[in-house]
Amino acid sequence: MTFVNEMIPEDDIVRFEIKEVDKTLRIGRASSRNWIADRDRGVFVRLLSRLRSHPEMLDSKNISTWSMNYDGKIVFFNLEKLGTGKDNDGRVWNSWKFLGLEDGSDLLMDRDVFIDYIKEALTVYQFLGEHFSDDFYLKFDANGVEL
Repeated sequence: MTFVNEMIPEDDIVRFEIKEVDKTLRIGRASSRNWIADRDRGVFVRLLSRLRSHPEMLDSKNISTWSMNYDGKIVFFNLEKLGTGKDNDGRVWNSWKFLGLEDGSDLLMDRDVFIDYIKEALTVYQFLGEHFSDDFYLKFDANGVEL
């Protein structure tokens, strides 16, 4: 199975303590009840807050905080959306930059696997969790970020 956009089933809201996680956010409040899930691999990626100013990056307004649940663990990370566009051939894209883990999050998996999960999930997510185009592709920058 691969990642799919889905509404979070009520059983998973309880199982993954979604409401408790939402209460811990320092900036903004999550109310999203959808995520990008790969049930075969046990990986669930969810947008928690978006389009907020990051304290260390005062010029940026496109910072978002996400969570990834895997193996019964949860890690929080930040992305910056750099842009959206359409190529001359009609292919559409989103460009994202990985900014790192949220303070207090520990990565308990291989860095490359983690980054691959994020890229796969964002490719399925496309635009706000809606399938937009079969000709969609992702631009992703994780260079230079230590985990």
